[in-house]
Amino acid sequence: MNMFSRRSLFTLAVEVLTFCVSLGAQVERAMIAGTARDPSGAVVPNVSITVKNVNTGVEFKTTTNEAGEYVAPNLIPGEYSVTASAQGFSTLVRSGIVLHVTDRLAVDLSLQVGAVTQQVVVTAAPPLLKSETSSVVTLISRRDVADLPLNGRTVFQLAPLSAGVNNAKPGTNANNVDIPDNARERQGLSVNGQRENANTYILDGVYNNQINQGLIAILPPLEAIQEFTLETSNFNPEIGRGGGVMNVTLKSGTNQFHGSAFDYLRNSALDARNFFDRSPTRRLPNFVRNQFGGTIGGPIRKDKTFFFFDYQGLRERKGETFVTSVPGPNIRNGNFQGTDRPIFDPNTTCGFGTNPACALDANGNPIITRQPFPNMMIDPSRFNSAALKVLNFYPQTNDPSGAILAEGQALFFSSASRQHNETSWDIRIDHRISNRDSLAGHYSSGDSHTVLPGAFSALPQFAPAVGGALGSGGAGFLNGLVDNPARSLGIQEIHNFSPRMINEFRAAYVRAGSDSVQLGFGNKYADLVGIPNVNVTDNNSGFPAISIGGLGLVGESPFFPLIEIENVFQLLDNVTFIRGAHTMKFGFDGKKIQRNFTQILGFPAGVFGFGTGFTNDPENPGTTGNTFADFLLGIPDNGSIIRNSGVEGLRTTEISAYWQDTWKATQKLTVNFGIRYDLFTPQVEAHDRETNFDLGTGKLLLPPGTGGSDSCYRHRSLVCTDYNNFAPRIGLAYRLGDKSAIRASYGVFYIGESQEGFQLTLNPPFVGGVSYLNTSAPLQITRTLDQGLPTSSPFLPIDDPAATLNVWPAKRPIGYTQQWSFGVERQLSPSVLLNVTYVGNASTHIRDQHNPNQPFLGANSSAQSRRPYFPVDPNVFDLTYVDQRGRANYHALQATLTKMFSHGVSFLTDFTWGHSIDVGSYQEGSKRQDERNLDAGRGTSSNDTRNRFVFSGIYELPFGRGKPFLTNASGPVNQTAGGWELAATTIIQSGFPFTVTGGAGWPNRTCTGNNPPGGRTVDHWFDPNCFPLPALVPDPVRGGLYTPFGNAGSDILTGPGIANLDFSLFKSFNIREKSRIEFRSEFFNILNHTQFLQPSAGVPSGAAGHIFSTRDSRQIQMVLKLIF
Repeated sequence: MNMFSRRSLFTLAVEVLTFCVSLGAQVERAMIAGTARDPSGAVVPNVSITVKNVNTGVEFKTTTNEAGEYVAPNLIPGEYSVTASAQGFSTLVRSGIVLHVTDRLAVDLSLQVGAVTQQVVVTAAPPLLKSETSSVVTLISRRDVADLPLNGRTVFQLAPLSAGVNNAKPGTNANNVDIPDNARERQGLSVNGQRENANTYILDGVYNNQINQGLIAILPPLEAIQEFTLETSNFNPEIGRGGGVMNVTLKSGTNQFHGSAFDYLRNSALDARNFFDRSPTRRLPNFVRNQFGGTIGGPIRKDKTFFFFDYQGLRERKGETFVTSVPGPNIRNGNFQGTDRPIFDPNTTCGFGTNPACALDANGNPIITRQPFPNMMIDPSRFNSAALKVLNFYPQTNDPSGAILAEGQALFFSSASRQHNETSWDIRIDHRISNRDSLAGHYSSGDSHTVLPGAFSALPQFAPAVGGALGSGGAGFLNGLVDNPARSLGIQEIHNFSPRMINEFRAAYVRAGSDSVQLGFGNKYADLVGIPNVNVTDNNSGFPAISIGGLGLVGESPFFPLIEIENVFQLLDNVTFIRGAHTMKFGFDGKKIQRNFTQILGFPAGVFGFGTGFTNDPENPGTTGNTFADFLLGIPDNGSIIRNSGVEGLRTTEISAYWQDTWKATQKLTVNFGIRYDLFTPQVEAHDRETNFDLGTGKLLLPPGTGGSDSCYRHRSLVCTDYNNFAPRIGLAYRLGDKSAIRASYGVFYIGESQEGFQLTLNPPFVGGVSYLNTSAPLQITRTLDQGLPTSSPFLPIDDPAATLNVWPAKRPIGYTQQWSFGVERQLSPSVLLNVTYVGNASTHIRDQHNPNQPFLGANSSAQSRRPYFPVDPNVFDLTYVDQRGRANYHALQATLTKMFSHGVSFLTDFTWGHSIDVGSYQEGSKRQDERNLDAGRGTSSNDTRNRFVFSGIYELPFGRGKPFLTNASGPVNQTAGGWELAATTIIQSGFPFTVTGGAGWPNRTCTGNNPPGGRTVDHWFDPNCFPLPALVPDPVRGGLYTPFGNAGSDILTGPGIANLDFSLFKSFNIREKSRIEFRSEFFNILNHTQFLQPSAGVPSGAAGHIFSTRDSRQIQMVLKLIF
């Protein structure tokens, strides 16, 4: 049998066995294990063990083995009791055991001689020491989730409280522009130096990733979260990716009804002024944010069936102020008198039409001349018909001063409201079928809707009967309608075949994405104003972008529409088998992924650009001509549009299998080991609408990739399958007495490709465009505005010099990360735990994106002729090459001090001293100047944080009934003095690095530049004089001089750090035995400490070293909650 046949059969076998998804089933669950001993210390076999959930009454029963050991797996988080009974011994009850997500608690049982009818009750929490696991885990308790001050109130804000975690810097995305106001897009986390797409998100034990960039799908309200854990290193084989594992568990119903109602309010009246807004009289932009909702849970049938439901709404309004240049009243009528640039009539150009030929200079070249418009006025009969209709959409100036600018423009002042609404809800059902079977499930829904307005959006004329609105703004400004829907459905069934064998089955469906469109989507504005061949599809609907130099843009924003709906279908099955000292688990899992995607990477309804070339004097072009005059005549410099073939359907499958064993080798030593296998099938497009450019042949490959220089293509994919993804894991945990433990671990983690792949759908012939140019010297008018765009084929041919092709190498290894750690843990008191851990990792074959067709540096030649692939195809322009050349490594010492809540105090504090190095910090784009020299970009990671200190804590003031002071206070005194709490979070960290740019990429570096003369200030953060541009050097091949690459390097300087304190003060009023009202005030950046962002880093420039923006100033939020 040949290799292809063996691989095909292997793939088929795995697909038959798959029960779909790459996450372990037990990750929502926890475990209690221990040993029963008699008074002499001897083990006691055959002890009957009952583990009971105190809140629901659900029980798990087992017996100790011949070594006196027992295990109770797959327990949901909550409070438990453990009852042990055996002939000749008194019945022992251990109560007060609180179990958290992923816990493996050691609850040992000391039996006393006596009758079974005698009962010994021990009420004491088990030790905090986790002596049977090698993973690095941070627990954020239910109380912390509810009470810590969090601006925005998302679960993401809890993750940076863990050691080794920070908010990932926004990365560049060459093929996709992130649309603002997607809460999921805003939340990126770097865990131990890893990229954000390496993280795994779990909701109630099922997959919760949004495939695009590996972000989160469902963000449940904090009031709905039972607890939150973040595993940051060396987890068990049921987890695939190597970043962090964020595990969120929804609250469950209990035998008692419980719930809450809440309202959070922020507005600009409570906010401090920005550091750069120095005017004491200028009002802050209007801002109102209201977050509200409620929860309720309880029994449907006591001890049997329970429910929990939550709802949250968010309504946010933020004022936007615009100052836009519009045509002044005179030039709107063709009167350019008083402007500073004379205008000339293009119809009088020599040699144009029947005009006399141009005179020749001494070298025989024509001297192009044209005549000025009489009296600096254009007769309205010359106005282009389409330009006149577009002009009606430009508002008149409303500047009260009546000022007219140098070229006839005037100012238009406007305001609009950016509206952002979110609605989410979750429901969870838990049902006990029998003593052997339990069933649970959840359904979660989240929707956000945002209106991003433009400068003219609020004006009535931009919402005529055809609907829609127009936007205006400068470069990089986006306006449109942004919708972000998300759904999650998960069910699980756990069957106990015996106390030693448990099966767990789960099925899930996750749907998430973006449905974002231009404001005029679906409306044919171009047809309305008489510009043909533009609004040919819904993707190309809306108002064409009219770009007139010196005036505000009228038309749709670029990069809309962005429609990206992702569906993930998940099934899995796990078996836990307990035999002696071994707890083994094995399972098959995988997922079917559908990603339906379309985006116009440009102006959706095309763009028409107007300069001064057709109304200037060709002999004095720099001081003559007017852009608005060119517009009135309807002669653009250029026109273009990008079109695509509609929504592409990307399809792929991830299949995984794993086995692991937790072996309690001795009473002190626990060994965790196992292996995982991952198979990631290359993507295919549902209708084969993708192509790959073969660098070896210079050909575009269509599915199934026949004719390429590699022979590994299979089926309809354009890249080859990597079958080598074996991931071993091993961990050791050794208990040093009752209060100390040491841990060590090593593991391999594959990142996968499910978040990638749309680039190949952006290649010709399925994406392209049409364009034209008009030239003014000599005068050659290809098309006027009323003639619109050409009607020729909308797609660029492969030999078009403007074609930027996307390339994937046929053979691409899957990226992986090796992780290792060694740590010591010490329980300092019954409630205080200290952990010190060294964590390291090395990532190999991670995604890198570069342009291998970057022109070589040189002189006296065109850039095109200096491209490496010019001999293969002289017309190919840039190549976006996506391969797996990336590398990274990270080393850190992490210390965590945790105090569980007792005596009115809890806190979590950690310190990270680490360093991350890579050759490209983001999955798309790189930081190199020389695209072919990978190691030239090696250096400090862009998300590197050398030192980071985090503190979070809660303190109950010791006053009122049941407290140390005023214990017997009367009702009025207790209501006044009692029930006060404080909470705070503090983050102090060093700054992110940044790169100084200039010249051909980097400048030279002649001194450090870190400490400018006079010290670092907001106006002089680094010394630009240390970074001169490289001197011109001769081209030995072609002659002449050119600018070489500089030697400065990437991310060599460090920006401002962070020092932030968030604080909350709240008061609870008891209204009955189990109900209370809570009022709180939350202060974000309470000290109003200015925290600067990165400086301008381009040289030479007068702005180099200057800082122009900061993080948020102080903000205040008021909260009212009812808890019952």
